[in-house]
Amino acid sequence: EVANAKSYVWTLPNGMSGSSTTNSISVDFANDATSGEITVKAVNDCNETEVVKLAITVKPLIGAIGTISGNTTVCAGEKGITYTIAEVANAKSYVWTLPNGMSGSSTTNSISVDFANGAQSGEIAVKAVNDCNETDTVKLAVFVKPLIGTIGAIAGSDTICAGSKAVTYSVEAVANAKSYVWTLPNGLSGSSTTNSISVDFANDAQSGEIAVKAVNDCNETLVSKLLLTVIAKPVTPLITRDVNILHSSATQGNQWYNSKGLINGATDQNYTVIENEDYYVVVTINGCSSDKSNVIKVTNTS
Repeated sequence: EVANAKSYVWTLPNGMSGSSTTNSISVDFANDATSGEITVKAVNDCNETEVVKLAITVKPLIGAIGTISGNTTVCAGEKGITYTIAEVANAKSYVWTLPNGMSGSSTTNSISVDFANGAQSGEIAVKAVNDCNETDTVKLAVFVKPLIGTIGAIAGSDTICAGSKAVTYSVEAVANAKSYVWTLPNGLSGSSTTNSISVDFANDAQSGEIAVKAVNDCNETLVSKLLLTVIAKPVTPLITRDVNILHSSATQGNQWYNSKGLINGATDQNYTVIENEDYYVVVTINGCSSDKSNVIKVTNTS
């Protein structure tokens, strides 16, 4: 207090408000207040003091925060993915928050994020701060596509007769696979984007490798292969008749048939007919059968 003072005269710069005639004043600072000088003098009925001043530095309020920009869909395992927001007026620093499986550090309006192989989908968040206040927290949902699993061995017969149809090959379903890519050697045909394929073998199919890999939007597995041994189809036999004896052009592997089906025990090159019927022969060598021969119709066995 000033001796003999009757009152005090306070002066406030623009953006500051308050009123007092005592030696103390309570001041409100508007949101747009700027730095300036607070002054005061003491007065009585005879004279007044000199004016004293106090320089006030007003720290500005922080501005409004915008939205986060950056990829909203990424693959697990990706590195150095950048996320940013527009610079916030009067911000001193930025606080970024990342979900589990994502890593990165920044106090600026931009951050570089690494996604672990096991990263899960989640929200990236950020707020801007200064010495006076902070913005709301803004968030960006990021969908993380998982890495593909490991492919197993191909299941199916590795020894096949040429001419075989609808032979199935498969692998166990691969975790996170979107589709499968099958590759077949010459002479084999079939199409599939699943973990199973039905394969037809041409009559002239050759041995080779059947292969498959699983893929998704992020990566693909190694290629799994199965070596196939294709056994040639025996030549289609020709049969002829001499009285009641039927003769096959094949020297081995014969099996005689009539319209009723397989004739038990009729496996020689020649067959003696005992009834009127339609006859043909099929040759089987190394487990693979020929097409059936021509048919001879017998009507006069008597």
